[in-house]
Amino acid sequence: MRLEGIDLNLLVVLAAVLQEQGVTAASRRLGLSQSATSHALARLRDQLDDPILLRTPRGMVPTARAQELLPVVLRILEDTRSVFLGAPGFDPAHAEGVFRVALDASAQRTLLPPLVARLQAHAPRVRLVVRSGVRAETMSTDFERGDVDLAITSFLPVDAHSLHSRYLLSADYVTLWRAGHPEIGRRLSLKRFVEVGHVVVAHPNLADLAIDQALAERGLSRRAVVTVPEPAELPSLVARTDLVATLPGMLLEIGDAPSNLSRQSPPIPLDPVPVHLIHHERNDRSPSLAWLRGEIEAVVAELGGRR
Repeated sequence: MRLEGIDLNLLVVLAAVLQEQGVTAASRRLGLSQSATSHALARLRDQLDDPILLRTPRGMVPTARAQELLPVVLRILEDTRSVFLGAPGFDPAHAEGVFRVALDASAQRTLLPPLVARLQAHAPRVRLVVRSGVRAETMSTDFERGDVDLAITSFLPVDAHSLHSRYLLSADYVTLWRAGHPEIGRRLSLKRFVEVGHVVVAHPNLADLAIDQALAERGLSRRAVVTVPEPAELPSLVARTDLVATLPGMLLEIGDAPSNLSRQSPPIPLDPVPVHLIHHERNDRSPSLAWLRGEIEAVVAELGGRR
């Protein structure tokens, strides 16, 4: 088949159908009728000799070949945008579109509010879709599928050959306990730190790994009493119990942290948590994402770097 006989607009439909995993959602995303999207999908199935989507008890799922094609198609579309949109640059004031950004809990609490304010001021027509629960093990897949455009996280990706990262800031740890705690005075000693109960986070995170490793090097361990799914839940739980928590201080700087918390640096030396901005190599030349990376770095500069 000659390239001249291929409708390259079908690639736009293919990307939308695979990302949304359905015709109806893809139609809304593309601004097309469901009939037009279904017709385009039929043409794609014929030209690729593949069903692309299969109906299962769990809903529509892409075929193995379709999954392999998605990152290739997304790369082609991004390069095509660069050809036609790269020269004049990105005009945030008139731009429309979606930015998909993955943020861990610390970044959501500290960086997200000022970032949203900047977007509303400078790019009022764009939409920001925030995803939480950034995981190193799935980060490459998230980018390849087009689920994420940028990630701000303490985790570096496990498979980093196609992902680029740059250092944004570092966050010092802080240990919290309830004011008036019956076993702790004004300062929390290392001896008392390993004796009291702790609240920790369920999924592996840099804070808990660093703490437990530092204690193990001294032949010590702490007593985990409660495990929660997200670190943002720690302050309110500590404020109402006799538990202790250690977390990046960024989580306390913005938001409604309880006022009855005592805090200090951990009684064991811990290196600050580095926070990275990560993007896929195919987006290196994207004017819009280059602009967004600049806005994120401007937010960090306003916050003063280390928090």
